[in-house]
Amino acid sequence: MGGYLVATNGKLAQWTDQQLPTASKCRDAVARHPLRQAVITSQGLTCYVDRKGNPGYILVTGSDSESTIIDTAHLR
Repeated sequence: MGGYLVATNGKLAQWTDQQLPTASKCRDAVARHPLRQAVITSQGLTCYVDRKGNPGYILVTGSDSESTIIDTAHLR
């Protein structure tokens, strides 16, 4: 596995806590540690804030030689 998630506006943040983030925790992570590029790792979770200011996350749940499988959540 390898590669990156890339945001044109630097509104990504790696999430390392064992529990899934809430909307406010994703917003806080992005505000404190904004990234333009996040490394894709197995079971890696990346918070984001979209162009409308809405938080969410992308969770990598698996991969093979041809694809990466993700789960997404839009948080409120």
